[in-house]
Amino acid sequence: MKKGVKKKKAKGDKHNLSPQALREEEEAKKALRKKKKALKKKRKKAKAAEVKLAKKAKKKFWSLPSKLPRIKLGGKRMVRKVKSEPINEEALGFTFKSERKEDERRQAVRVPVDGLDLRVDRVGVLPCHNISATGLAFRFSKARFKTGVMLKLAFIYDNKVRASEVKAKVVRHERGIVGCEFEELDYRQEDVISKFLLIGQKQQAARRKG
Repeated sequence: MKKGVKKKKAKGDKHNLSPQALREEEEAKKALRKKKKALKKKRKKAKAAEVKLAKKAKKKFWSLPSKLPRIKLGGKRMVRKVKSEPINEEALGFTFKSERKEDERRQAVRVPVDGLDLRVDRVGVLPCHNISATGLAFRFSKARFKTGVMLKLAFIYDNKVRASEVKAKVVRHERGIVGCEFEELDYRQEDVISKFLLIGQKQQAARRKG
């Protein structure tokens, strides 16, 4: 009962405030509303800046130079590739084994990349099963690819073509998985593949944490 009396008394006291006190209270409320509005605007602006920065970082990640700088020595251009005559194994009396190259290809880290698609010439767009520095694999069960067949691929990620005219040779087609080995990659294509490996490793780390 006393509590009810106190409430009524407090309510009555509020109505009995002087005009100056009411004005001060109203001004305090307006200041508080203004402060909340400014804080909300500031948060919205910070969020927009964060989104803009993320887009800029993503664009910078995929921006690649169209031409590599040429280094000059003595006024002459350096030769990018050095070609040599094949070794005559019969004249040497022994042959070189290619087991090391095969082992390096098999031991290359393979990672799946969520959202990575492949546009295969004369076939269509297919999801990439996994990718490594030396090759990739994709699912295809409608027909069988013959071993040794050369394919031209394009990498599609985030609805954009990141690399095209990528040459790959079919090395196996088992249980609906086509395994390919890259052939004659240029600098741009190698750079894009390295970025896909980084993205795939980050996705794997995120899945382990989750």
